[in-house]
Amino acid sequence: MNQINRSKLWTSDFILIIIVSTGISFSNYFLMTTLPIYAQEISGSVAYSGFMTGVYALAALTVRPISGKIIDKYGRKKALLFGTFLYSLICLFYNFSAVIGLLIFTRILHGIGFGIQTTAGGAVAADVIPKARMTEGIGYFGLYTTITTAIAPGIAFFIIGDGQIEKFRMLFIISAGISLISMIFACFIKYECKGNLNHDDITTNEYRNAIIGDDVANTQTLPKTILGFEYAAFLPAAVIMLVYFGYSTIMSFLALYALEEKIGNIGSFFTVMAFGLLFSRTFMGKVADNYGPNKVVIPGIIILASCFGIIPLTHSLFVLLLVAGPLGLAMGSVVPAVNVLIINRCSPQRRGTATAAYFSAIDIGLGFGSIFSGIIATYFGYASVFLGALILILIALLIFVFGLAKMDKVY
Repeated sequence: MNQINRSKLWTSDFILIIIVSTGISFSNYFLMTTLPIYAQEISGSVAYSGFMTGVYALAALTVRPISGKIIDKYGRKKALLFGTFLYSLICLFYNFSAVIGLLIFTRILHGIGFGIQTTAGGAVAADVIPKARMTEGIGYFGLYTTITTAIAPGIAFFIIGDGQIEKFRMLFIISAGISLISMIFACFIKYECKGNLNHDDITTNEYRNAIIGDDVANTQTLPKTILGFEYAAFLPAAVIMLVYFGYSTIMSFLALYALEEKIGNIGSFFTVMAFGLLFSRTFMGKVADNYGPNKVVIPGIIILASCFGIIPLTHSLFVLLLVAGPLGLAMGSVVPAVNVLIINRCSPQRRGTATAAYFSAIDIGLGFGSIFSGIIATYFGYASVFLGALILILIALLIFVFGLAKMDKVY
């Protein structure tokens, strides 16, 4: 057997999984930013607007541990195709959800499809990326979220225009079409791996080491799990969760804070932040791969904390724009590096559940972060929301320094 090239990153499978994930992410942000308006239109109540994101995130969170096990047992590609098909199909269901109860039910089903699809996609990406370039590869893979968060909401608002129901139906059809195209691309992914491989499944050490890691050859016993996740995943997942608790305040309340302070058009903040994310995801992964995660994660969390400390003190768009770049740079550095920590700390056979742990941490951080921040904002104001985020970011720093930094090594 020819030696497998473990250093090549831009394989056809890696490019295809990026295309698939980008399409689903476009559809996701089309709906995430506009469904609150649709919910208000059909219900006449603002209360249901925030509920759309909550039930969606909760459904995705609930299904991730189960989907992770299914992915590891039956294979990544099958789960990816099923999740992408389910996600695409549910996009069309919105056209028949003219009452709020049915809309909520549809949103729950969509969250389940999203949870399966993204967990499987992340597992595929983790498997096809060479181990020596894991953080770099995860950084490139995560660029799809940077691109879609910068572009998709604007396109979605252009499609719905003044918010007439007929225009929402067009949006739902377009979202379904993009998702179905993504599924077609997924069909061309040639890679397939079942996580529950044993020694009899693999003919040579060379192939086994290239696909699922060097340490599989020396162990048959998998670590114990709790709630479907290996213990080793919990500390880095806690860091991700706390970081996204803080990040949720930016996504949910920065625009409202800007309106209250009469700062002006805050849209440019997210554009500058996207450039920071783009830069860090492109270059900082190589730093983590070559010099270890500490060199990226610790400075990144410190920068995040500084940004959240500055935001409630400023009343100027110029200062916010100065904060936006470093904030994006820090998020794009910290998140991929800690994601790789989760993958590397878990058994290679359980990359599906490791990926599920990563996305579950994001779901918890974004979902519950928005809810609790809303309560804080109601009683103490928007500035307190960002100060609360600062405290959580500092806790994340302590967890990493005292719980994970001692493991610093080149991947």
